Amino acid sequence: MAGAAAAAAGAAADDWTQAKAKGNQAYQAGNHQQAIKHFSTAIQLETPKNEGKQLHILYSNRSAAELSLSLAHEALADAKKCTELEPMFAKGWSRVGAALYRLGRYPEAMAAYEAGLQQTPGNAVGAPWWWTGREGGRGGGRSGVRSSRLFINRFT
Repeated sequence: MAGAAAAAAGAAADDWTQAKAKGNQAYQAGNHQQAIKHFSTAIQLETPKNEGKQLHILYSNRSAAELSLSLAHEALADAKKCTELEPMFAKGWSRVGAALYRLGRYPEAMAAYEAGLQQTPGNAVGAPWWWTGREGGRGGGRSGVRSSRLFINRFT
């Protein structure tokens, strides 16, 4: 009886990893709707079986697929869930910033990138082109601070 339960648990663990892999393949092929479906399945299957250790990545991946389809509100919700689950995951903060930017919420997008840099110092993974000179980011120069302020002032 215990062997059957262990086998069932192992099969469920394989199911979520297979759904994640299918989501990654669909995303890379440009089939973002299918990617969302697979990532959603992986989220449902991963939660109880793996103690949620990969949930932040799944929410991040689904957020990217949603943003690719201009589903910015959905992408933002998933990106925020990602950062709640794993605040040290820089890509999650990048997803929050990208979704907010797409929604035209530029000051909030800047704040999200700033929060990401505070949570993950020195890591500007996924930061947009206008963030590259940000102090503490990839460029590290003061000119980025000025250009970031100019960018915000232009859109607010």
